[in-house]
Amino acid sequence: MSVEFAKVLIEPAYRKVAAAIGLLSVGRFPALARLTTAMLTLYFALAVAYHVRARDIGSSAGAAATLAAIFAAMTAKPKLR
Repeated sequence: MSVEFAKVLIEPAYRKVAAAIGLLSVGRFPALARLTTAMLTLYFALAVAYHVRARDIGSSAGAAATLAAIFAAMTAKPKLR
């Protein structure tokens, strides 16, 4: 297995783990959770832009748009006490 191939397999796993930790931290660190949802909104908004740019308007672009909307709503949600 080449180093570049291993890098492609391992790097996305770090992002997924970091996003999961950020989302699960809502109880102890709400600011971190809010930052995580904001960054995930940006990530999926850029994914939608790339799908549109590649003229790939299908289920992949729809899924990315749906996830962008969900994370945007989670980011904008007011703090409940």
